[in-house]
Amino acid sequence: MHTILKCAAALALSAGCLAAVQAQSSAFPSPRAVKIVAPFAPGGSGDTLARLLAEKLALVWQTPAIVENRQGGSAVVATQMIATSPADGHTLLVSASNFTINPHLLSKLPYDSASDFAPVTLLATNPHILIVNPAVPAGNLKEFIAWAKAKKGSGTYASFGIGSSGHLGFERFKHATGIDMVHVPYKGAAPAISDLMSGQVDAMFCDTQQVIQFLSSGKIRPIASASQARTKTLPDVPTFTEGGVPDFVSTSWFGLIARAGTPPDVLAEINRGVVGVLNQSEVKARLYAMGIDAVGSSQKDFDAFLKKNAKEYGDIIQSAGIKAD
Repeated sequence: MHTILKCAAALALSAGCLAAVQAQSSAFPSPRAVKIVAPFAPGGSGDTLARLLAEKLALVWQTPAIVENRQGGSAVVATQMIATSPADGHTLLVSASNFTINPHLLSKLPYDSASDFAPVTLLATNPHILIVNPAVPAGNLKEFIAWAKAKKGSGTYASFGIGSSGHLGFERFKHATGIDMVHVPYKGAAPAISDLMSGQVDAMFCDTQQVIQFLSSGKIRPIASASQARTKTLPDVPTFTEGGVPDFVSTSWFGLIARAGTPPDVLAEINRGVVGVLNQSEVKARLYAMGIDAVGSSQKDFDAFLKKNAKEYGDIIQSAGIKAD
């Protein structure tokens, strides 16, 4: 009997130690820094968002939060970094549309987008704006569609890269309206907009914040916003629905992602902190000034968003026969 009691006590002690270790392992945040990986060039909207988050989260969590820019491979390099990091919430990814595009566009990825990651929150969205060179004789969406059909496939549209959200959004627009236009891909938005303004291409889908600075120049004309409602940034630009293409929405977006296996309580704590930051009036105002709408969703809603987004992009890529090169 004495031996049995000693064994029971040992088991209870072991269980208590295990619980303590588990509690310690899921404690968040710990004194060490939280790393926010940004697969964007310094100074861009995604990088600015990541640094704003780091600045505010460091104050909320009372622990250092740093941004590490990891460009390369259409965000594959940064995403793989998260897939191989400890599942403790201290390494996070500011993801964008290519997170759901890459699995359909690239034949081999060093991770599984569906199982290697845990969604935290949808950070922000950025509606696409259809813009044209002023030489295009269209002042609204119906006139643009009529012009494109009259061109019988000789009109051109630019994008900021093959398989980018702007490219796939325009392909959806072509499918929805029956127009045919030639795709001219660029390495980034800046050269695409430059050639649009000079008349080398006729039209493109552009992120809201990329177009704002050029509107006063008169070298581009906004036609429609691919948002559910008119944006506060461009209130005079009608939506696609208003222009006769109902329920057409096309956006760039940013989300926060952790590694799969991160304890649920840690994910919940990160979500709570980030959503709180995104609800700060100062943060909303700074993002609004860039043409970006802060969101701050639940984990469940972001997971549903990712799945829907991945299916939509997969369908576009397959139907349009888009290849990575």
